[in-house]
Order: sequence, then structure tokens, then C-alpha cells
Amino acid sequence: LIEYNSYGVPVGKGRNDLRSYIGVIIRETISILLDDWRRVPLEIKETLWLHFQKKFKLSLKCKSQVLKWMKIASRNFRSELAAEFVLPNKDDRKSLRLPPIEYPSIKKEYWKLLFDKVYFEQF
Repeated sequence: LIEYNSYGVPVGKGRNDLRSYIGVIIRETISILLDDWRRVPLEIKETLWLHFQKKFKLSLKCKSQVLKWMKIASRNFRSELAAEFVLPNKDDRKSLRLPPIEYPSIKKEYWKLLFDKVYFEQF
């Protein structure tokens, strides 16, 4: 059961479970090429919200906070990929031909585009 403070922000033990789960689902669902949360289609955001709401029995009053956490999770994942995999290996392009095995949901063509973006635009 998720508890909320007066601002609708989830608090307590359930909060951490929710945030962790949001991170997992965002990594599997949102393209690594969408570098601006505002460009994620509203229907995808709504579908994700409804999924989290149902799974965690969330009140509508925490929707804006959950959407913020989704945005943060998406941004953090792209930054993590750049910091852990791309930048340390940018001079060894062969090792970056395929996405990290830790993230099988990343498509090969998206990984190349992310590499190019990080490498040429200094992410």
C-alpha cells in the first residue's frame, strides 16, 4: 500500500518499490532516442500511468509525481548509458557496435544512433 503526503507525493516503504519499478518499465518501454520527455507521446505516458496506478493501487492525486519520476528515470537511463558504456569506450568503436548485454531491449540501430549522438554532440 502506498502512502502519500499532503502534496500527493508517495512516501514510506512503498515509495521505493514504486520508483524502482518505474525505472525498470521506463528502460524497457521508452526509446533511448527520446531525449526530451515532452516528446514522448501523451498516450504512452497515460498507458504507463494506468499501468502503475493499477499495479500499485495509486490515487489520482499522485499522478503528477509519478509522471515526474518517469521523466527522471528516462533521463537517468540515457545518462547512465552514456557515462558507463559510451564515453569510456568512445575510442574503441568496435566494442560499441552492439548494445550492452545488460539491456536486451535496446535495439541495435537505436544504440548506434545514441552512440553517434553522444560521440558527435557530446551528450
